[in-house]
Amino acid sequence: MDRLYKLEGKVAVPVSPEEHVLWLSSREDHGSVAVGKDRFEDDEGEVLVSTVFLMGINHQFRLSQEPLLFETMVFGGAMDEAQWRYPTWEDAERGHQSVLAAIFMLKPHFKPGYFTPPDLSIPTRFERIR
Repeated sequence: MDRLYKLEGKVAVPVSPEEHVLWLSSREDHGSVAVGKDRFEDDEGEVLVSTVFLMGINHQFRLSQEPLLFETMVFGGAMDEAQWRYPTWEDAERGHQSVLAAIFMLKPHFKPGYFTPPDLSIPTRFERIR
């Protein structure tokens, strides 16, 4: 099972340790590539839902299963420190949306005004999952 990967676009490809080091050192983000990042306020303070490529390190330890290269983690709120891992970028995007949907179901009083997307030029994820 391959342990090290790099991203080519949105596709994770296995690499040698030497290629992995070169890829990490060539990036300003050091391989922690954001798939989704959403920040908003709830009654208890700020909540951050972050989904990233995990620096190209496979976190799957069962040899017979797909590599786990992406992770969603919640910081703050009712789901603080909850995490999920995924094998592909597309799975990570769907997982990120599912976590947001679960949070908004826990807090149905949220309104779009509470939500601050990282980039105001795109539709908010809140609007897409409403």
